Amino acid sequence: MTIEASPETLQRVQLSLDKNCPPPEEDFALIGKSIASRPPDHFTGEVTRAAADTENLVDEMRWHIAQALLLWDLYPNLGKTGDNDNEILKTIGFPGFAPLILRKYTRDATKVLYSDMSTTRRGGSVSGWIFQMMIDNSVYRSIAALDRIARILWIMAGELPERIYFSTKQLAKIHSKLNKPTSEELLAIAKSDVVALLLDYRDGFAHDRKLSSRIAGFPVTHVTRFDDGHPQYERPTNLQIDDLFALANAGYHQVIDALSLLTRLCVKKWPIKKEYE
Repeated sequence: MTIEASPETLQRVQLSLDKNCPPPEEDFALIGKSIASRPPDHFTGEVTRAAADTENLVDEMRWHIAQALLLWDLYPNLGKTGDNDNEILKTIGFPGFAPLILRKYTRDATKVLYSDMSTTRRGGSVSGWIFQMMIDNSVYRSIAALDRIARILWIMAGELPERIYFSTKQLAKIHSKLNKPTSEELLAIAKSDVVALLLDYRDGFAHDRKLSSRIAGFPVTHVTRFDDGHPQYERPTNLQIDDLFALANAGYHQVIDALSLLTRLCVKKWPIKKEYE
């Protein structure tokens, strides 16, 4: 899907994207040359595939963030959705079972294709619904890209466990083998609050609870316990549009920061041959 816009709007959004999420072109070039200079062995396929995946994931992250920025540009009031909501709805939320019960009475409940992004959808807007999907998709890809970087680091360390994650535990093992200031910096990224936040967001989405934003629709809440037979509801989540964008942008920057450190390690471990300079 590509959201239609004028060439002037696309240029403005591209400039905003390049400012917020600069492409790591120099790092990609150096990593490519370094891997091409690496003596071939039984890890060659793994390291080249991980590097190619990382490059593709970075482009996909930029595309998703660009689509979110484009929606924000086309619908400047997008972040104000829900400002006039009843305070009870804001603080208590809509019981999670209610949309399921009301679904058959809802107009166009099954509709998912829209020509007008300003259309109201579940109390939010289609543009807000798509905006959050773009953020979700970008966050997923940021973690996938970090895992590919960890894969290359393990190969550099001379091993390749069955499952590779950009986790504190695995980065600590990598650092113990490489024992470089750069590997210590990579471990610090794995330990950071930002990466922990990204993982919590992704894991909640994948396994138990997708956090909501008012721009995408009414906040829902769920029963957490019963007190004297009365249900007690958790407070609904309501991420603001600035929070959503910051989350995706933070994920992107963790990737390019880790990629920059990986580049330095690659060039030292596998010096670039003259024919690739």
